[in-house]
Formats: sequence, C-alpha cells, structure tokens
Amino acid sequence: MTLNNQDSPEEFNNTWYEEQITKYKEIRPQYTQSAEVLVQVLRDITKGINSGMIIQSRAKGIANFAEKIQRANKHYQNPLFEITDLCGVRVIANTLSDVAQASREIEKHFEIYAEDSEDKLALMKTSEFGYLSRHYIVSFKSGCFSTAIVPDEMVKRALKFEIQVRTVLQHAWADISHELSYKSQFIIPKRWERELTRFAAVLEETDQGFDRLLHELKEYASNYDAYYDKTQIHTELAKAKLTLQTEPDNHHIAYHLAKMAMSIGDLELAINTLQQFEQNGISYILRDLGITLCKQNKQVPESEKFNQGQEYLQSAIELDPKNVDAWASLGGTWRVKENAIQDEQIKLQYQQKARSCYRKAFEIDPGDPFALGNYIEYEILEYPEKDIIPHFRLSLQEAISRCHLQTEVKINLPWAYFDLAKFNLILHDPIKALAYYAKAVAESASDFFVESAQKSFNTLAPVSHTIPGFEWSKVFLEIVRSVGSTTQPAPSIPVIYQAFNDDPIVIIAGYCGTSATDQHRELLIKAFKEFKGTIISGGTLAGIPALVGELQEQYSQKIHSIGYIPGKMPEGVKQDIRYRKHVKTAGDNFSPLEPIQYWRDLLASNRINKQTKLLVIGGKDITQVELCMALALGIPVGLITDNVNNPEPLLKDPAWSIKTEVNSENKLQRLSVNNADELVGFLQN
Repeated sequence: MTLNNQDSPEEFNNTWYEEQITKYKEIRPQYTQSAEVLVQVLRDITKGINSGMIIQSRAKGIANFAEKIQRANKHYQNPLFEITDLCGVRVIANTLSDVAQASREIEKHFEIYAEDSEDKLALMKTSEFGYLSRHYIVSFKSGCFSTAIVPDEMVKRALKFEIQVRTVLQHAWADISHELSYKSQFIIPKRWERELTRFAAVLEETDQGFDRLLHELKEYASNYDAYYDKTQIHTELAKAKLTLQTEPDNHHIAYHLAKMAMSIGDLELAINTLQQFEQNGISYILRDLGITLCKQNKQVPESEKFNQGQEYLQSAIELDPKNVDAWASLGGTWRVKENAIQDEQIKLQYQQKARSCYRKAFEIDPGDPFALGNYIEYEILEYPEKDIIPHFRLSLQEAISRCHLQTEVKINLPWAYFDLAKFNLILHDPIKALAYYAKAVAESASDFFVESAQKSFNTLAPVSHTIPGFEWSKVFLEIVRSVGSTTQPAPSIPVIYQAFNDDPIVIIAGYCGTSATDQHRELLIKAFKEFKGTIISGGTLAGIPALVGELQEQYSQKIHSIGYIPGKMPEGVKQDIRYRKHVKTAGDNFSPLEPIQYWRDLLASNRINKQTKLLVIGGKDITQVELCMALALGIPVGLITDNVNNPEPLLKDPAWSIKTEVNSENKLQRLSVNNADELVGFLQN
C-alpha cells in the first residue's frame, strides 16, 4: 500500500509529493490573482463599517504548501481540492461589533461553504478561551461584483478561499499562538499552554470591554445636546455643511450633519442629507433615515412618506439583522399606526406587528431599555392574568443599570428617565416610578416626549388594575400636558376643591413621623407672620402638618389652610381640626394621590404658576414625589436643611441640575433653618 504522506520513513512516497507541488506551482498564479481581487472587493463591501479596517491577503507559498501536505497529522488524497486556504485573506477590525458587521457583509456577498467554515468563538467549550476568529471558506458568488473587478472567468473557476475575520487583539494572539503551537514540531509544555490560555482570557475580556466602551462613547457622541448648547450645535452644523460641500461623497460627514440636525428638530435637513446616501447600503444611515421620515409624518401614519420610512427601516434590518435600534424603531412605527387607526381588526394587526418587532429586538439584546420597555408592555397585555415579571427580572435589572448610566452622562434624555419610570412601575414601585416620571418631564424640551410616554398608559389600560399606582403617574402626565393648554382634555380624576383665590399659595411638605422641632416651629412662626394667603399641607396632628395647624390658629385672619387627606385615615392618625378646610381623596392611606389631587385642583383654578410655591422640610418618599412634581411643573421650591431633617438626598439625581425649556426658570432655593428673613424673601418673591 502506498501512502500519500509519511506515516513512516519507509513508506514516504516522494514521487506523489513532487507531483502535488508541481501541480500547485502551475495553478498558484490564479490564487495570487484572486488574492489581489479579494482585497479590493472586501475593502469595497466593508467601507461603511470602519475606515481603519486592515485587509491582508496571500496565496500560500510553495514551500508552505509542501510543508503542509507533509505534516504527520494530515492524510490528503487530493490536497489541491482538500486544502481550503491556498488563498487566504485576513480582515482585521478594531472591535467585535466591526467583526460582526464585516462577517454579515461576507455572508451576503460570497458563496459560503458552511461545512468548512467555522466561528471559533461559537465552537469553544464553556471552559475554554483562545482562538476567537471567524473563519469562512468562500468562493466568488455570481452577480455580486462588477465583472470589471471579478471577471466571469474568475467566478467560473469556483476556487475556494479562506477569509478570517478578527479583532486586532485576536490577530495578535492568533499570530503568536500559531507560531508557538500550531506550527511547532513539538508539543507545547503545559505551563506555557496555560500562559497562552490566560492571555487569551484577558484579551477576550478586553475586546468585550472595548466594544462596550466604544458603543457607549458613540451613543454619547451622537447625543449632541449632552455637551453642546443649541448655539454650539448650530455652529457645528454650519461647519459640517461646509465640510460636506468639499467632500460630498463622505457619508461619515453626512451622517454627523444629519444627527446634529435631528438633535435640534430640523428633520427636513436630516432627511435630505441622508437620502443622498440611501443607495450606499449602509444600515445605520437607512435606519436613521427611516426613523426621521416616520417622525416627520407621524400625524399621518397611513401616508406614503410614513410607509417609505418603514421601508427604509426594513432595508436597514436586511443589511444588519442584529440592529436592535432598527428592529425596535420599526416596532415603534407599527405602534404609531396602531394608536392612530380606528378599525379594531386592523389595529390588532398593527399591534401584532409591533409586538413581533419588539420581541425580535429583545431577543437580540434583552437588556436594551427601548426594546424591553415596549416588548414587556405587549407581553403584559397578552397575558393579563399571569405574573410574567419574574421572567423579565434580570433583563429589567440590566436595563435599569443602562438607564442610570445614561442619566449619569446625560445622554438619551428624557427617554432614560421615562424608561426608569416605566420599569419601576412594572416592578410595583409606584412612588419611585412617579418621581422618575417627574424627572423625565423636567428634562422634556417639548410636549412630544410626554405625549409619547402617555401611549404606554393607553396600551396598558386594560390591565391597569394589576399595576399599583398606575393612575398616579397617568394622571400626573395628564396634568403636565394640561398646564397652559386650552386643547388638552381634562385630567381623568375629578376636581374636589376649586375655591382658590388670587392670593399667594404655599404648599408645605415635610416629615410626619415625629413632632415638629422647636427650631422649625420658631422659623415658621416668624416667617409667616406677615404672610397672607393659602397654605396646603397634610391636614393631620403629626409633624410639619400639625405646625401648619398652629400657623392657622395663630394667624387665623390672614391664613387659609387646606389639608389634603385620604378618604380613609390610617389607624392612630388624627385630623387637625384647626385647618380651615380638609379635602378628602379616594385613597385609603396617605400616598401620592393627595399631592396629585391638589395639583389637579390647582390646575382647575389656573394656579399652577409661580405665585404657587412649595416649601420642603425633611420628609421621605411622598415628600420626594411632591418635590419632584413641583420642579417638573415649574413651581419654585424652598428647601430647609438642617442636621436632623435633611432632604438633600432627594435631589442627588442630576435631573435637577439641568435647565431645559420646561424648567429653565425654576428656582430650587436652599434655606437656612436659622434665617427667618431668608424664608420671608422666598415667600414674597
């Protein structure tokens, strides 16, 4: 029996090897030509991913071919057919995301021999680290490339090539380990094998860290209002226009310009800019073009332009099936249609399409706040009698963590706050949810954001009885939209008290668990001596509300005190009869319903204005909500601080340090407990 390679020195067939080497010498020029063409076509199909992509190619050297077919562990019968890397290309990208995008382009443009190709990461066991490259065995696909670059003759040859796609770090590890391990004539000692594995684990974690960091930085970079004011954005926009004129084919500059235009609401400029590049086959350009076109035409969701926006989003998904934003945004467009249509049968069809898109986005990235927040709404609606929240708990925790990161660096606002509000509402923490809704309102530069948030309440209305505090947040957003508006429908809870006159109104909120301190008593008695107007407070004989009763008793001719209390008082809590008026809500315990009710009543009297003030003295959860709602509504807030009753932790969130069009004139004034004149100034200004 004659073997094709050296199982033993006696059986080595020199003639067979010489024949194979001669055959390869003859055919190698075809592989050399293919290697050059592969570089050209790979540069072309990856140009929209990263301009810094490194692409290397080579036809296997004759000596390397000879060495490979002689390896002791190889048993080739026809090496020219069996060896699939006679022509090899390396695509070296900066990040794992770039690797994934480049891989999708390769899969789209080449014939892939799946049985010979492999994703090293997917093949690794859970206990392994190491060679993470994606390896494709491919040939040219007919009709995918210009015949001027890839002639028909080259396609017909059906030669196989190997394309490796890896990050820079993977490339460094692979090259070093390949030299030390795969090509060695000896077995690597265990000690050094362990070292290689340890380095691989570190590099894998570093790659993932780079990917995560770059994603966050890109998100931050595209949120121009996080680090520019509007004047600066207009200046940068003018610069980008000028730069694009000098290089009109540069899609990177165009995208930068379009994103800035979107940030200031110039949707027409964004659309016109992006449409110049719609034929370039770049997923994120088509995604944002679709988003912007649908946003521009959201009032007519059955229009041709809105449908065109949906088509752009679908094209973006076809180019990048893992694009979470594209899937979730497409779901959002179906949701717009669902909310607008009156026909119940068509509405249900749109609802199912929206749910399907959100589900796909969720499957790709379960912790994405946009995808999760919308998908979970539809799942709750689909299964109203089941407690599905435990199944989403880990995803909710991840999404909340991402939202906190976004608020910390001031990106994706106000959406990050709206998402935090929704997630806390779903997790049955209604007080925290209401506080986040207030913060979201404070960050909203227009009514559009609040209107969008209200749609979640419309979706979940059929299951509202299963969500504690649902009505609190719903009514608060209704009040927000009604302030200063003559067209918005009235909030969905009735007015109870509507006898407010034109005198100043001060709401006093604070601690109730202990009696008011002598310091606070002395401060308020002095400061309110000359005050004439209405005081709203808790209406009981506990803590700060009881101190308001004392003010009413002492200054009975000048003060009109109103206590907002639940219809059913908790056991042991007594109503302070010194108040002029008690307003009873529908609640069966103290809750945010009391402050929501007084805002509803003040709205009916057109008294949500700067003649109404909030004074905060200590307090806990409900006080926090009162404070947050007041700031969101543009009400001046005075904060009395001391060593015992310090509500400062209520304001640790950065929302209250940012000025927007909604709350740009808000004044959060910190007042000393030892300075009555300072408090008088706050009351009179």
